[in-house]
Amino acid sequence: MAFGGNIGFHFNQYFTFRSSLTLGSVQGADRLLEPGLSAKLDYKILRNLSFRSTISEFSLVSEFYPMPLISRGYEKVQGKFNPFLVLGVSGFLFNPKSIYTASSGEQYWVALKPLRTEGQGMGLPESSPEYKLSSTAILWGLGLRYDINRSSAISIEWVNRRTNTDFIDDASGKYIVNDEFERFFGVGSIKADQAKQKANYPAYINGVHIPGFLPGQQRGSINSFNDYYYTIFFKYHYYFDAQKLLGNISHGTRSALDCYNKF
Repeated sequence: MAFGGNIGFHFNQYFTFRSSLTLGSVQGADRLLEPGLSAKLDYKILRNLSFRSTISEFSLVSEFYPMPLISRGYEKVQGKFNPFLVLGVSGFLFNPKSIYTASSGEQYWVALKPLRTEGQGMGLPESSPEYKLSSTAILWGLGLRYDINRSSAISIEWVNRRTNTDFIDDASGKYIVNDEFERFFGVGSIKADQAKQKANYPAYINGVHIPGFLPGQQRGSINSFNDYYYTIFFKYHYYFDAQKLLGNISHGTRSALDCYNKF
């Protein structure tokens, strides 16, 4: 689930520019997959990774409405469905967490980044630096708006993001030797136990590394591509008359196109 708000300016019947704030979360768990469908899915079930991450996003987006170009006089007809294209950029914060099961049976959420599940920042051969809990993204999508009247509208919008991080789910590279967590966090420490359980669950359960989950084998995408996430929003729009808010804003095409500028 997610929710958000926008404030934008309609330059003309073709373009709108807006800023948006979106708050939501993404999550996934290997244990929810159905066994027996394929070897790949069975591997993921045995892998037993899981995560939940909040997303706090601020974006700058442009909307393009092609119908007035395609159909002359389209913008003058009230109540029409008006499709649009979305393109923009965003910055966002995230923080992957997972449920840790203690030896006592108690379960609680732990942040994954401090556990360095793939040896990030531990100085191991081929280990990557620690990742940041912020990133940027390129946005694109489609929408459909219905103008109820000159002051309100409703719309549905799908927007995809190609992010510049591969760690929203804390899985990006290769397995390391679970004993390294003992060395780094301290033998017998709670943090070492959390790291071993969340980094390589089959090795944690078996006490030894098993084929498919050996040090150096693939744990995530190994940076072959970054993470994506998308939203589907149902929106209500309220328009303010920009001339009343900002004074007389002159656009040479306004009188000919019979359109007005609005927030």
